[in-house]
Amino acid sequence: PATVTLDLLGEPRVPILTGPARNQLVYGGQGLAVPARSSVELSVDVEVIGGPGRASVRLNLLADGHETPLSSDELPLVAGDRATLRTVVETGTRLDDVESRFVVFERTGDGLELIFHRAAIRIDGAPDVAEGSAPELVTHELAVTHVP
Repeated sequence: PATVTLDLLGEPRVPILTGPARNQLVYGGQGLAVPARSSVELSVDVEVIGGPGRASVRLNLLADGHETPLSSDELPLVAGDRATLRTVVETGTRLDDVESRFVVFERTGDGLELIFHRAAIRIDGAPDVAEGSAPELVTHELAVTHVP
């Protein structure tokens, strides 16, 4: 199978909204079909600027028919933080309606923005994965750095 890469955002700069809304969906809803014996790689590099303030974000990798996310991270970030995430899930079964969701679910302060240096999903063939095996998280790398 061919490798497919999908950028998750068209615009790299996203203002963090203030107001009564509890959550801000930054991206989601891709609805990708992943063939059996494939790997799904989620790669995100995001920076918080502006402020002062903080924003808590949730980053999920979801698939239809799975009650829990294939991967899930919650990060409290402040202005000056840069978070990088790389997650790889391998599956021996077909996955339907796969999506990555990035949600801001708590925020304080005004004037915060997210700057995405990367936000992409890559689907690739994984011939070493056993046919019919359940999705398995094989790589999870997360780092948060702060530049004052």
